[in-house]
This record gives sequence, structure tokens and C-alpha cells, in this order.
Amino acid sequence: RAMLRANAAARSTIWKDGDGGIDPCTATDEANERLVVEGLLRAFPDHRVIGEESCSSSGVIPRLDCDACTWIVDPIDGTQNFVHGLPCSVVSIGMAVRGVPQLGVAYDPYRDELWVAAAGQGAFLNGERLGLVEAPALGGDLSSVTVLTDLGYERGPTAAPLARLYAALLRDNVR
Repeated sequence: RAMLRANAAARSTIWKDGDGGIDPCTATDEANERLVVEGLLRAFPDHRVIGEESCSSSGVIPRLDCDACTWIVDPIDGTQNFVHGLPCSVVSIGMAVRGVPQLGVAYDPYRDELWVAAAGQGAFLNGERLGLVEAPALGGDLSSVTVLTDLGYERGPTAAPLARLYAALLRDNVR
């Protein structure tokens, strides 16, 4: 709900990578993360939680604990969209058991859609099981494929493999 009601102050941005940066964090990111982490720890006090914003502020990305259930939280997945008022961001939560992903949850407050997938259990949208769609045989022809992607926050030499991937996709005429 905080994402829906956010005013300019709630969207005001600090840059994790310094002034003139490209990796934003808002007051709403921080408030969402606090809310989710507190709720998870209240429900599961023996579990670990890794939050994107707390990791950014500490400068340390913890390793997945192989002896405990670990929740991974992105309080606003799509912060750039949120900052610019584009209603295309979600709250993303994952859970790994002994380092292996088991559960993924994404909530889209703009559409009131809750997406859930659990290992071996299938995927659901607002409680309704999603069916499988048979993928057509492509035979190397990607011209009928739609690819959605995000540049992310990689810049400089580390972005070169991503740039090569984009070039290959464009060469293969993907949509």
C-alpha cells in the first residue's frame, strides 16, 4: 500500500552508488523492507533474512546459510520505475532452504496480483494455479520470441557480456 500512496517525499531518492549514480533507494524501499523483514522474523524467528537495502547499506551480501531457511527480500523490485511514477514494480520475496531456492513470491500492488511459485508445487496467481503452456520448437529461430530484460546496474567492463547478449538477440530479430 505504501507504494500506491507514495508522494514525492516517499519517492525521494538516495543513490547507493553515490551522487550521479544509477542504483536508487527510496524511503519506501526502506519502509517496505522493514515491514517485510519484521513480519518474516515474527513468523519464523529461526530463519535468516537478507534484505536488499540493508545489504546495500552494510556493503556486505551475506552467503546463503546452508543450515537454515533464508528469505531474500527486494522491497521494491523496479525502484527506477517507482521513482519515476511508472506503475511497474513489485515486492519480491524468495526463500531458500539449505541454499536451494524453494519459494518465490511477487506482489504487484498496482494490479493487486500475488504471484507464488513453490518448488514441485507449481505456480499460482491470486490463488489460482497457472497452467503449463507447451513451448513451440524454435529450431534456432528466435524471431517469434519476446524477450524482456533490464540493463541493471552493471556499467563499464562488467557490462560487456550483457552487451554481447543484447547484440546477439537483436541479430536474431527477437521482439
